Amino acid sequence: EDDGPAAAAVAAAAPEVRSTGSKSRNIMHRIKTAEFKSSTKIEALMQEVARMTAADPASKALVFSQFTTFLELIEWRMKREGISCAKLLGSMPVASKSNIIISFQADPTLKVLLISLKAGGEGLNLQAADHIFLMDPWWNPAAELQAIQRAHRIGQTRPVRATRFVAKGTIEEKIVELQQKKQTVFDCSVGNSNQALQRLTSDDIKFLFSQ
Repeated sequence: EDDGPAAAAVAAAAPEVRSTGSKSRNIMHRIKTAEFKSSTKIEALMQEVARMTAADPASKALVFSQFTTFLELIEWRMKREGISCAKLLGSMPVASKSNIIISFQADPTLKVLLISLKAGGEGLNLQAADHIFLMDPWWNPAAELQAIQRAHRIGQTRPVRATRFVAKGTIEEKIVELQQKKQTVFDCSVGNSNQALQRLTSDDIKFLFSQ
């Protein structure tokens, strides 16, 4: 999916939320929700989720992002649409993560699990999901593959569909190119060493910011 520069405005009927000096880190407590405009990428995700549930009401989705603040914005947008979702972050206590995973696996009304990309690489078993949405590309292709494999577990009985969202005309396109370069090096290396996949070199950084 390509993300254009325009933003789709979403009317906010909920009360305005401001920072009150509390220690909450959630971005929705630090912005004026009445002025928040949902991004094109978020709206594209909303359309995909709507299509998913229309095609199969039993379907569930995993939504991955590197940015926890982006997940918070997605969570706010989904809840305003009446979509039941939960959030799984790497910073959460192990017990909290376990409870969220159990709920997602067992509760048929919990349709979407929002996951930080790093939390998604912790050996999670989430075969209740049959749709994967990657909201931003990561330079390490192995990390994305690992995220997709969360739904490809023993017990999965349905095909799993993965969708990647890339913002057209931004550095995200260069990141996708870098992924492909690294994957090629990996495929051609003797013994398929994954060192090239897991390291971001100075040459990689120069490539990302080159014209």
